[in-house]
Amino acid sequence: PNHAAIIEGEEEIILSEQKIIWDQYNNLDICHTPQSFSQVNHLIASALYDKAQQVIANIQPDGVIDLYCGVGCF
Repeated sequence: PNHAAIIEGEEEIILSEQKIIWDQYNNLDICHTPQSFSQVNHLIASALYDKAQQVIANIQPDGVIDLYCGVGCF
């Protein structure tokens, strides 16, 4: 009955002692946790990160604000 995006169930079963997973998208290292969202299509994720880097390089803003209200990248 909750109006929320819930990605886990009530019980979480940990299968590894590893707390984080590092993944590399082109020249960018991203850290994932068990509760974070990640784009599972590596090719698409790489293209998204590349596009974000291009936009930032072209605009050269003084800062960037992440307005996504969730966990993980994109």
